[in-house]
Amino acid sequence: MSGPCLGRPKAGETRIKERIEYQDMGEHNAVEGGFGVGKRKYGLARIMAHLKETAESVIVLQFIVMNLEHRLRVLFYPFYIFVLRWVQNVIRQADY
Repeated sequence: MSGPCLGRPKAGETRIKERIEYQDMGEHNAVEGGFGVGKRKYGLARIMAHLKETAESVIVLQFIVMNLEHRLRVLFYPFYIFVLRWVQNVIRQADY
């Protein structure tokens, strides 16, 4: 993510700045959305650890679980589609 440029803007730079700001906002929204999912689905909002080290450990473990779950979803989705289509073909053949 980028920040504001120093000095007076040159002529014609406003479109470039607007494009960069738009891209930055998209990246920002993706990051904030990830935190929102972590709070809702993975319990990041319910951390009850009192010590700083313990709280950091819990947060890191929850982000590891989030990453593993995402990777498993990406890995097993093609397998799930394959099995689903296979079952549909078996059902179609049984109807004949």
